[in-house]
Amino acid sequence: MNYKKHNLTSKITTMRKVLFLLVFFSTASLGMSQIVSERYKLVVEKCDMQDYKGAIAILDDLIKMNATDAFAYGLRGRIKTDLNDYKGSIEDVTKALEIDPNYEKAYFIRGSAKIGIEDFSGAIVDINKGLAINPYDAIAYSLRGFAKFNLKDNAGAISDYDKAIEIDPGEADFYGSRGNVKGLKLND
Repeated sequence: MNYKKHNLTSKITTMRKVLFLLVFFSTASLGMSQIVSERYKLVVEKCDMQDYKGAIAILDDLIKMNATDAFAYGLRGRIKTDLNDYKGSIEDVTKALEIDPNYEKAYFIRGSAKIGIEDFSGAIVDINKGLAINPYDAIAYSLRGFAKFNLKDNAGAISDYDKAIEIDPGEADFYGSRGNVKGLKLND
């Protein structure tokens, strides 16, 4: 497996971990009704069972119930990224950002989808917007580092991986990604 493919798979795995935490904390903080909260929990269960199409179906219903639910669009976009439906992901997350331009995770999700279509410059623009809102997201720095690496900005990539490690020193993937870039840099 080449480094680029492995690193993207690693980023997606890390983002899946965030999905579960995001759902639980967001439903509580948004004061959602019990029914809506239960449906979001079902989405997490479906994702845990890798039934992404089932999760999307639940989110489709939530969006029908409330077409201004930025979180539902963002989450559906996140799942579409996992399914390699990058165009669908970008559409959903763009809609989420139209509803709530301060939804920083949506910028990170759209950046991740843009990485999937190899629009690394566009990914950096989106990730920068999200980091302007929340400069403490280690995964965002890691994603941006990956995009910079693919644009041959190894020094920028290493700097972003360093920042990700500073924020979350327990995430082994950040060290591995930084080490890979440093190793490639030495071979240049």
